[in-house]
Amino acid sequence: MNSALELAPHDAELGAVIAARLGEIEAFFRRAITAAQAEGSVPLDRDPADLARLLLGVTLGVRVLARSPSALRTIAAAGRRGIAP
Repeated sequence: MNSALELAPHDAELGAVIAARLGEIEAFFRRAITAAQAEGSVPLDRDPADLARLLLGVTLGVRVLARSPSALRTIAAAGRRGIAP
């Protein structure tokens, strides 16, 4: 992931592929959040697109943090808090 993101600004084709894949992940989260709203698990006043972007950012951040053995506490704390009010 890091290599792809570092190279993307210098390679338009690779940048487009990365943007498409990230868009697919974001769309997955958006669909899941919308379904959760329909069943009452996520409040309706939460914007699915905003939450999807948040989850995408958190997912990418956890991938970066996971590379550091000392980051386990940070990852665990983030997981405990989640996105609940």
